[in-house]
Order: sequence, then structure tokens, then C-alpha cells
Amino acid sequence: MPKILAIDDSLTIRKLVDMILRGAGHEVLLAEKGAAGLELAKTQKPDLILLDYVLPDMQSPDICRQLLEDAGTAEIPVLLISTNGGAIRQLYADSRNVRDYLTKPFQAKVLQTVVEHLLKVKKDADAPEIAEVAAVRTTTGSASPLPSAALPVAPFSPLAPSEPRVESTPHLTPTPHLTPALPPRFSPGAASAAASDGHAQLRALLNARFRNIAKMIPELERRRGALPAETYYLPFLLRNEFVSEIAAEVSRTQMAADHSAPLIAGTHDWMGIDTTLFHLGRTSATGVFTFKLAAETVDVTLSQGRVVMVGSNNPRVYCAGATYNFRAVPTPAVANAVAAQQRDGTPFFVTLSRLGVLRDPATVVGYLRSQGARAVHRAMTTPGTRYAFVPRETLPEMTRQFSLNVEVRQFVLEVLRHVHDWLEIESTTGSVETVFMPDPAAEAMLAQLTLSADETAVLAGVDGRRSLQDIATAEGLDLFGTCAAVYRLLKIGVLRVGTGVAAPPAYTDPSVEEFLQDATASAWDPAAPPSSPAAHFPLT
Repeated sequence: MPKILAIDDSLTIRKLVDMILRGAGHEVLLAEKGAAGLELAKTQKPDLILLDYVLPDMQSPDICRQLLEDAGTAEIPVLLISTNGGAIRQLYADSRNVRDYLTKPFQAKVLQTVVEHLLKVKKDADAPEIAEVAAVRTTTGSASPLPSAALPVAPFSPLAPSEPRVESTPHLTPTPHLTPALPPRFSPGAASAAASDGHAQLRALLNARFRNIAKMIPELERRRGALPAETYYLPFLLRNEFVSEIAAEVSRTQMAADHSAPLIAGTHDWMGIDTTLFHLGRTSATGVFTFKLAAETVDVTLSQGRVVMVGSNNPRVYCAGATYNFRAVPTPAVANAVAAQQRDGTPFFVTLSRLGVLRDPATVVGYLRSQGARAVHRAMTTPGTRYAFVPRETLPEMTRQFSLNVEVRQFVLEVLRHVHDWLEIESTTGSVETVFMPDPAAEAMLAQLTLSADETAVLAGVDGRRSLQDIATAEGLDLFGTCAAVYRLLKIGVLRVGTGVAAPPAYTDPSVEEFLQDATASAWDPAAPPSSPAAHFPLT
């Protein structure tokens, strides 16, 4: 039985939460103040904490911080509750353990839905992972952990006789000096600086390649035996992967040379990233749409209005959440992939393909698509994200070799599938009693979209008469999933709010209203379960 801790100084809210969640089969712990709540969290280890934003003895940011500082409570998800949506939205962005938030007053079924969703997410996160976290050496020589990456413990030797030849080539040796600082993105003179930097990197690439081989000549000569030198050394000098590296550097230099002033620039607070992407799709734009975050720069490359590549200069963040088994990758290959992504944004999986670790192009594109959607989602949900679109005629070679070739509306839909923020969803869909209908242009859009099972079921249930709650019940879906699917379909323009339907009142839960009217300051034992939840508070 999941254990839930509710910390709220309101007797009414505590009793309401207790009644709703006990009726749903959960064990409920209650605390009136922050200090008492922290003590219960440390001793009882609940599966979820419901935290009121304003408490008489402590600030909620301090409570979240203390929970994070204690190893025993750091991973407990927190659901913030407040009448001030703007305030808790900022704390949600700042605190890693705050997973969602609700605004008062809330409906019973909404509380249940969000709680069940968070418990499910926590259960999935607690499941044993295939890969462990391991450290790889970065360009500065310090250890940099790569999320979900588990690497071999034994050191990798490129010349060990027992190693297959494909793994014994010197191009797997990390080259630390190939990672100069990235040039400024949007500053005057960036074009010439980037072009010069590209030539320097190309020279460094060639120098490092042949210098490494020169150092290995004594050992290579010992192993060459009677083989002719020209045929023995040629594979080392002109490996396909090495030629690809040279081509990539030349392509990057050409791109820097035609770098021009941004055609579109602003912040996500000013105009939504999804809105700008739709515009670039409609105008068949070709170029690079760049997002600047505090610890990451994300590039979305478009060709004729279609998304062909998404890159990031932060491999640790970029690889987070990937289902790939990093443990099977040789450590030097990981180091090279990390260095390439830090250097010029080349996606981690593209480098693995060039090194022969990932051989199926379709698999590479699949990882590029899923991790690219995660990267753009981070940009969309980070307050103050700066962005700029720069038209370019010349695109990197990898955009042709591993092109995503995704229609913008489909890509935005895949990005929105990562949105689990209830306040964001609720602010778009409104009450669960809201009625929706297909947009007149939906038929043409749907011909270019691939919907998930939930999205298909929700779309089939939308008829201009049934509410969100009715659709969820009729299609056998959970309410959170239904609201999230409608949110996505609304954002991409497939659905719209129904016309000619009377808007529901702002608060339409008679059982809660009746409860609040009856909730007087009478004596109440918070440890005692409600006498008959179903009689006073129908949950279905």
C-alpha cells in the first residue's frame, strides 16, 4: 500500500486529502507544520509528499532543500499545493524533488489522478536499471559521469592481441586537445572566428592522428612481420571513420563561413518554441534553430521545413533517459563520443556509428529522434531560454547520413509527450468537464501524423459533446493520460474547445462543496480513518 505524507496547516485540507487518498486505498500520514512533516518523512519514508507552499514555521523551499540533503529522503517526490500557481511554478523549476503541483481549490478526481501518476512514475524509476553510472575522462582529464552509462572496468588496450581488429585501431584514442571552447553563438564576428577555429581543428585532427601512429610504430613494426608496409599501414592511415572525421570538420568550417545574423531571435517567454517551430515548418525554412540554456546549447537543424537533426553540446544531459546499453561500449569510444559532442554538438550516437559501435543506421536515427525530443523539451520547459534561427544553405554531412526527416508538427508532438506538468496541462485544457471538438483542418494534419494509442483513443472519443471525464470513462483511459493527450492535440492544432457548449462553473464538485460546508472546527482525530468515505465522498 503506497504511503503518502500530507503537510498542510489547514485542518480542512488535511481532512479532505486524508478522505480522498484513504478512500483510494493509500496509507496517509498528516502533519500540520514543516518540522513535524520533515520528521515523519525521515522516519516513515513515504512514497510521496504533498506539501503546502505556505506553512507557519518553515518555508517550502527550505523543506525541499532539507529533503534533498538527506540521502534517505532525497528521492521522495514532492507534490506542491498552493493557491498561488506562479509562485509554486518557480519552486517547481528550482527544486529537483518537486515533481508536480496543484492549485487550490482542486477536485477530488484531479488530486487522485495526479497522485496516481506520480506514484507510477516513481515505481518505474525505482525499477532496477540495466546500466550503471560510470565516469569517463573528459578533455580536461577530470572524471565526468555519463547518466545511464555503464562501461567496462578493465582498461581498453588498442594493441592487445586478443582484441578484435575493429577495436584495435588508434582512432579510438581520445584526443584531449581537440576540444577548444565553442565560439559565441550570437555575437558580431562569430562567423570569421568560427571559420578560423574550424581550420585549426582540422589541422589538430590531422596532427593528432599521425602523431599517435608515429608513437606506435615500434609496436606496429613488431606485429607487421613480413607484411608489406604500404598495405599494412594504409588501413591505419585512411580508415573510413577517419575520413568521415575530416569531412565533418570541413563541413563544420564551411557552415561557420556562411554563418549570418539570426533571422529570428528572442526568448521562450516572449514567443513559444513550438510556435516558432511551426512557423519555420510553414515557411520551409533551412538552417539551424539554436536554444541557449544555462548548462546546454541545443541545435535543431531544419531542411525545407523538416527537422533533420537535433544536437547538444552537453553529452551527459543529452544521453540521460536513453535506453541504450552504454556498458557494452569500449571506454575510448565513449570518450571520443563525449569529446565530439562537447566540441561541436555531434550527437553521441553519431560518433558511435562512425566508430563502428552502432552499425544499424535505423537504430542510430531512433536514438537521435528520442534524445532530440528530450533536448527540445528541456529548452521548452526552462524559463528564459534564449533562441535564434540562422538560415544556412550548407548543412552538416551527418544531416544527410542520419536524417530524421520529420515534419515539424510530428516532432513537436513527440516533444510534448514528455510534458507531465499538471499545471501546464490544466492551464491549456481547463476543467475536466471541458468539451472539445476536432479542428476543421484536423483531417489534413492527421495524414502527416503518427499518433500514440492514447491519442488515437482520445481523438476517437472527441465529438463536441463529451467532456474530458466522459471520454476517459468511455475509452477506459486514466484521467491524467486523457488530459495529457488532449493537451498535446490542442497544442498541435488537431483539437479545439467545443463551441456552443455552456462553460462549466469554475468549481463543480458537489461532494467537495458539501464536505467543505460540513467541515467545521469540531474535534477530529487525524489518525482515525473516515467512517464511510463512499457515503460522503463518492470517488468514482
